[in-house]
Amino acid sequence: MTEDIILAAISDLRADFAGMKADVAGMKADVAGMKADIAGTKADVTGMKADVTGMKADVAGVKADFADMKADVTGMKASIRDLEASVTAIRGTMATRDDLTALRVAVWERFDRVEARISQVRDDVTVSMGRADRAHIAADGVRDELRKLSDEVSTLTRKQRKLEARVDELTQPPGLTA
Repeated sequence: MTEDIILAAISDLRADFAGMKADVAGMKADVAGMKADIAGTKADVTGMKADVTGMKADVAGVKADFADMKADVTGMKASIRDLEASVTAIRGTMATRDDLTALRVAVWERFDRVEARISQVRDDVTVSMGRADRAHIAADGVRDELRKLSDEVSTLTRKQRKLEARVDELTQPPGLTA
């Protein structure tokens, strides 16, 4: 009769062991899936880093354009001084009202063109900086997700090891110790 009880207990242990083996196999598959997700996320982060590098190059180009425009403005200031001197000389000689009006119109048209160009550069800089900020925010989010996934994988690995140790205990014949 005790043999039947022992055999029934061994049979139950075998069934439990088979179930635990299936659970461990499922956990291993989950961990493999998570590793694949992490690898994909790392590839995304690498792509975002490349995008940020490209945006930095764009910003550098915009800065160079802005420096060129600044030099143009400086040159225009010198031209304006020359024009002022010319206007003064014209007034001293035979300057007519029509000549002065045409000169004033030309100067203001040039100012308008420069102002439009400066506005365009400012818009380009604003767009580029907005892209860079969004890329940094996205990279920070991916970094946080990677950290969370790493914690989950570590926890599942610990659980798997504990289950394997329990399975080993249950599968040892009674009276034997490791």
